[in-house]
Amino acid sequence: MKKDRTYYFAYGSNLSISQMKVRCPSAKLIRKGQLKDYKLVFSKWSSKWHGAVADIIAAKNNCVWGLVYSLTFKDLHKLDGFEGYPFIYNRKLLSITGTSDLASDIWVYYLPHKFKLRSPAIKYLSILQEAAKTFGFPMSYRKMLCEVKSFESIQAKLLHETISNEYVQDIEDDQFNPLEFYQGDLFDEYEKGTS
Repeated sequence: MKKDRTYYFAYGSNLSISQMKVRCPSAKLIRKGQLKDYKLVFSKWSSKWHGAVADIIAAKNNCVWGLVYSLTFKDLHKLDGFEGYPFIYNRKLLSITGTSDLASDIWVYYLPHKFKLRSPAIKYLSILQEAAKTFGFPMSYRKMLCEVKSFESIQAKLLHETISNEYVQDIEDDQFNPLEFYQGDLFDEYEKGTS
């Protein structure tokens, strides 16, 4: 490794090669790797993504899979800006296990202030799922990512439950009238359009 370059381990949205090329033009994908004794979580809300973003927490007998990039220190400082370093994310040097070797002194971003666990947006989560498939992360890790509930799916479920509960309550209160669906402005507009 040249002295003007360093290593960075991505486990969140920077698993997107195209995003990394925009953020850090000097970035070169080295290999996939795993961070042992840590666990992937989603906690900090991101207004950009409209959902929670990834973080790591210490957790024995767990691991986080990701990609190791080589990049210039200049691009590392650019990446700091995208990650909100040092105010939102911080970074530290950790060891990443590769397919056949161990590499130390690789930068890994993490949230120093832990937040309540939340759900990521579908768009964000799909980046992780796609990378896991493309780069051949273990099936157990891919399965875990597929089991993560997206923010949108939780919202849809809550909305469905709310509407269902209101519908059931209307029926129980004898206030539900199916003919109401065929009355009013929408029905009148339909009738005008067909005549």
